[in-house]
Amino acid sequence: MAKIIHTLHEEGKDKPFELEMGWLTEANGWEFVQVPKETIAASEKLAKDEIAAMEEEDDEDDDE
Repeated sequence: MAKIIHTLHEEGKDKPFELEMGWLTEANGWEFVQVPKETIAASEKLAKDEIAAMEEEDDEDDDE
């Protein structure tokens, strides 16, 4: 989810944003609970790294 949101945001180059996430699970009685900030930060880092790798790959393909 973080990758999709960051990819779409990058295309528009809008203002900076803070990604907030929540989840519903059987363990919490199907009530909305915010995802811990550490989990969000890890997701964002992974998403940004994957986006950067995809952009590098695209740049390499363009050079060929």
